[in-house]
Amino acid sequence: MFRAAIFATMSSFFIFAKSAHAQHKKPQDYPPYNFSSEYSITSNYKDIRFDHHEFKIAEDKTVRVEGRHISIQYGWRGSNDPMSPLEFHRTISEYAKRGAGEIIYQVPEDNACFGGDDDVAQTTRFNHKGTPVWVSIVCSGGDPAASQIQMEIIEEKEFHFVENTSADEIKTAIDTRGKAILHINFDFDRAELRPDAEPTMQQVLTVLKEEPELKLEVDGHTDIVGSSDYNQTLSKQRAAAVVARLVAAGVETSRLTSTGFGASRPIADSTTEQGRAENRRVELIKH
Repeated sequence: MFRAAIFATMSSFFIFAKSAHAQHKKPQDYPPYNFSSEYSITSNYKDIRFDHHEFKIAEDKTVRVEGRHISIQYGWRGSNDPMSPLEFHRTISEYAKRGAGEIIYQVPEDNACFGGDDDVAQTTRFNHKGTPVWVSIVCSGGDPAASQIQMEIIEEKEFHFVENTSADEIKTAIDTRGKAILHINFDFDRAELRPDAEPTMQQVLTVLKEEPELKLEVDGHTDIVGSSDYNQTLSKQRAAAVVARLVAAGVETSRLTSTGFGASRPIADSTTEQGRAENRRVELIKH
């Protein structure tokens, strides 16, 4: 019964219930998770409009994420057998696999769970309509009567810096340093320019129009979250999107090239939200 209840929710992964994103305070599951079919939500349920949580992304590394914070604690009802460590591991893995979430960290299948010590079993990140959703799942309690599941969820509020850099400032940076750093906003995990990136793009176009001999290499950079290969591809796609926007506005293709460096060249501390925002950038390099 429990497994049927779990997997019946899988097909609705991307259709998050409205209540999951409303500022509710009523204790409830966070779709697509449905642990309450077998476990009871305790009185420790929290739904905080803005807070942070440290998510485990490696055995000895965490990352701080900020945004709406939902904390759900489940206690075993006692009416059915509690999940074994193996069943629990397979269940949370299935959520991530069927929901196309990215598993950032997960303990090996043969490691103990519900062994008495609190430890992160899985950290997963999902994308829901451009919003990053982080989920941390902890299992604890050696005695079945004391077994618990703890979920920490952050609907990440990204720092969207609206770049007000003028054409003169861009030109001065290129002339004096050989490059201009721009924080151009893209949709989360995608290479589509956000509408609030347009003012900056217009300033870049002004520079290129006033300097007809200027040639630029557009470099894309990401933060450290995600695999190296994924970030490398995303950064290249974002740099190419900037070039495509400039070419569509009439800039000759011979004046522009693009490449991506993923997270390999950070300029700030990627363990903080502000640092990650600074590292998600585009650089205009003078040829």
